[in-house]
Amino acid sequence: MKVFLALTFLTFVVYFPFLQRYIFLYSLVGFICKHIQRKAEWRGEWIYTVLQRLRLRMLGGASGGGAGGGGDARKIAGGGGDV
Repeated sequence: MKVFLALTFLTFVVYFPFLQRYIFLYSLVGFICKHIQRKAEWRGEWIYTVLQRLRLRMLGGASGGGAGGGGDARKIAGGGGDV
């Protein structure tokens, strides 16, 4: 029982800062999406679409351990590599 509690505590301490960052960023982008969605009728919907895709990518990265977003970032940073 002590080993289980120790592992649970260590997992929580190690993983919580990453989880907290994703929750904060996800809620911030969601708030911006809601704010822009109200004004999307007369300002154009491209900003809302971009932020919505970012929000979905962040959600996928948080649940998948961040592996989804890392591949795209390496492709963009690499620039002129093989396709």
